[in-house]
Parts: sequence; C-alpha cells; structure tokens
Amino acid sequence: MIDVIIPVYNSSSTLRRTLESLVSQTCPDFNVIVVDDCSTDDSISIAEQFLPLLNLSILRSNSCSGGPATPRNIAVSYSKSDYICFLDSDDIFHPQKIEIVSSYLKSNTVDVLFHPVVIFRDSSFLYPNLFPKLFHTVHLPLFWQFLDCYQLLIIYNNFIYNSSLVISRSILDSFPISQEPFLVSFEDYDLLLRLSYNKFIFSYLPFELTAYYINPKSIQNPIRSIKSSVYFLKTTLSITFYPLLSYILLSSKYTLFLNNISNITLKQFLRPLKYTLTIIYLIVVLFALLPSFLFLNLFSSRRSGIKVLSQ
Repeated sequence: MIDVIIPVYNSSSTLRRTLESLVSQTCPDFNVIVVDDCSTDDSISIAEQFLPLLNLSILRSNSCSGGPATPRNIAVSYSKSDYICFLDSDDIFHPQKIEIVSSYLKSNTVDVLFHPVVIFRDSSFLYPNLFPKLFHTVHLPLFWQFLDCYQLLIIYNNFIYNSSLVISRSILDSFPISQEPFLVSFEDYDLLLRLSYNKFIFSYLPFELTAYYINPKSIQNPIRSIKSSVYFLKTTLSITFYPLLSYILLSSKYTLFLNNISNITLKQFLRPLKYTLTIIYLIVVLFALLPSFLFLNLFSSRRSGIKVLSQ
C-alpha cells in the first residue's frame, strides 16, 4: 500500500487539480494524507470535497511551520503504509502513476524510487493532455553509470524532483525530513544527501509520471539560500573530505544567491562573477573531481549507484 502525502498552505488555486489527478488514477489501492499548515484560504474546504472520492485523511498542523517539512513529517507519523509517495499541492500525477509504481514495488526491492517529470509553467492546461504517451526514457546526469548517487547530488545539485519521490516509510521513520527554517525549499535536497550517503538504493523508474509545476512568480529568499549553502558545506565537510573542492567553489550553489537578486541593483555587477565561477566550477569538475570520484569508485566497497528499473 502507498500513502500519498500532500502538504498544503494556501493552495486553493492549485489543490483541486492535484486531487483530481488522484481521483483519475487507474489503481485505487492507495491512501491520501493532506496536512494543512494553517492555511488562511479555502484549501481545507476544497480538500473536504474529495472525501467521498478518495481514501483521504485531512490533518492540521498545530502551528504554522512556514515550510513543507513539518507537514510531511506529520503525515509520515500518521501513515501506516509501507511506502510514502510525495506530491506537492500544485503538481499532478499521471493517471497510471500509482498503478505503475505499485507494480514495480511488488517486483523490486526499493528504498528510494524516483522518475523523470513533465515540466509545465502554464496553469491553464488541459489534463491529462499535459502528459505525452508513456515511453521508456532515461534522463539522468552525465556519468551516472560511474558515480554513486551521493556524488551525483554533490556535482549536479538536486536533479531529483520531490513529487517524483517514493520512499520506504521505515527509512523516513529513521531519517525524518529536516525542519530547520533555513532549509525551507532545500529540505528535500538535504534528505536525499543523507539517504544517498547512507547508501540506500536509489531506483530510477524511466517514465514521466508526474507533471511538475514551476510558478514563475515564486522567489526564493536569498539570505536563506546563503544559510543553506553554508549548512551543506559544513555537513559535507563533516561527513567526508573528497567533495570539499566542489563546495569551496560553492558547487554552483552560488546561483542560489545570484539567481535570486533580480530586484537588487548589484545584479549587473555580479553577473560576470557568476559566469566566471561557472567556468571555474566546470573546469574543476572535469579535471579534478570526476577523475577522483571515478578512482574512488574503483576501490570503494560502499559505492551505491542508481538502479534503472527495466520495462
């Protein structure tokens, strides 16, 4: 059994289409847990309309946490199923997602499962025409066959979309999502780094089963971005030494700050620095980090790569 968990905060404009995508699932064998983080709009009343249509539980957070981590942890604690399927309140599942994922979970040992997504920015789409015809597709970072998942996450940042994740509940019981305020918007990356470092198996399901909505009006907090970058640097350095070069150059995480200063007059001044750092980072990855990663993998008994599931 799978529990789909949806954190909600003032999501009335998108929640209906998200829940409708669950009603449209070809496999009804799943539960839905909606956790409201003190919304001030009619998100809860919209969710309540789906009580007759889904195996739906609606929970409420006691206080506003300001991010999705606390609602997700509440849902994990409430869950009784073997697997947790993440879904943001503005994303959409393919009608066959639960059916396909359930089939693979029955025939494969899975710690963490993820898949490619369809990106959309226009909220006025026609569902389910948003999804192309399902076909076997592998969209993974370069050198994924030779590097373990932890190394890939260090080099490429987070290439795994949150709403594509399916994780064993027993793992989330032992590795809860961080509720640090400065990790809001980055808590999923922190979780994946911890899970990949601890060598849990990451399985890749090569089908586009989620539509991931990018809100063009969303702006990340630049100060929080800097704090999170410092946190990832300290965490990585305390765990292992070899990714240090990547983080000294900020591993392209400087873009978390530089890309979010559109309303600051320094942007024109800092733009050349951004491009310069990008070139330096690519040079270091190609000529320093990748060879060292490949060398370490040849002699490492702890390597845990990505397992691509067959058709």
